[in-house]
Amino acid sequence: MILAALGCMIACCRLQPADALTEKEIESKANALIAARKYREAMQLVEPQIVLTPKNAELYGYRASVYLNHHQEKEALADLQTLYRLEPANTRFIPLREEAFLQTGQFARALADCNKMLALRVNDAMWYARRAKCEARLNDRRAAAADLQKALSIDPYNYDALMFQYDTCIDRLEESAALVPLNKILSKHPADSAVLLLRAGLFEVLERRPEAMIDVSKAIASDPHNWPAWEFRAKLKWEMGEKKSAIQDYDCVIAQTRGDSRSMLLEHRGKMYEELGDTRNAISDYSTAIRLAPRHANVTPELINRAKLYAKMGNFAEAIADFGSVLEQTPLHIAARQGRASAFYGAHKYEDAVRDYTKLIELDRDSRWFTERARAERNLGKAELAARDEQQAKLFRKGF
Repeated sequence: MILAALGCMIACCRLQPADALTEKEIESKANALIAARKYREAMQLVEPQIVLTPKNAELYGYRASVYLNHHQEKEALADLQTLYRLEPANTRFIPLREEAFLQTGQFARALADCNKMLALRVNDAMWYARRAKCEARLNDRRAAAADLQKALSIDPYNYDALMFQYDTCIDRLEESAALVPLNKILSKHPADSAVLLLRAGLFEVLERRPEAMIDVSKAIASDPHNWPAWEFRAKLKWEMGEKKSAIQDYDCVIAQTRGDSRSMLLEHRGKMYEELGDTRNAISDYSTAIRLAPRHANVTPELINRAKLYAKMGNFAEAIADFGSVLEQTPLHIAARQGRASAFYGAHKYEDAVRDYTKLIELDRDSRWFTERARAERNLGKAELAARDEQQAKLFRKGF
């Protein structure tokens, strides 16, 4: 919320060249792009203006706001440093710099900026709340408590103060108490999807799932593009037994998600299909997750899950291939080694099964592996070796 407020405060000015945009054009276009989370386009808008007027300090401040919204704090601070070198008396971008300091863990510098803002705005509840947050991070709890009390005395419904109160309760594991500030925010802003989602999370922790479901559904109604809310609701539905409806929510999220997150969501939905006994759709989701995963990404869970389903269906060649892919990357992976050994046995490849069970015995001297290796050895006609392994299994079970 603070970044949205900061974005609205910033307007670039004093553009001299005839072909440069006016300050109002930059302000309206860039704010619209940032609101739409189109950070690349916002950057493409502001950077040519910096080339045209490189000594226009506030242009660097505007680009810093784009960086900060895009979670590029280091770049944002570099631009703010340029701004204050060009224009040391500028106060418009102190809030932006304070947020950048806070996000990069420079709490003493953030505190100094809070003090500068309070010198300009003596009775601003937001800045008392933000100073309280810095003081808490610097372990000055007495000062933080005093500033929080001051903020709430000025404005009992101040968003920053109430969110700091919520964070404090969470740090203390006081989930029931954490509901109080969220309730106050929602009494004034009932459609705030972020706060609704936070309260839904608390309700879930407190095992008040029906109330969590109401809040997360309100969050989705308020912001249909809040995909974490859709995923959260899907999990709640699953826990409450509404399994088909949960999958429908996952369908909505997956359709709108790309990259690493999509692979993770596909794995989650695959597990749901698997639990429902829908093997075909489960394999499809695991396969898509593996295919979409970035190069060198860890797809071990998806490969293991798919391999187990292949083995269950009797598709042992596919199962062996998937377990083998895991073992190529992680040779000591016990579950993959066990799975491949079992798949080799199912495919009547007993020599290969014996090799994998032998490796398992080296890695994890468990009676199960001696028993399973004995089974494979009997199928190879090696009765003496099998009897020896069966004896070893008995000894291990007795604790020898």
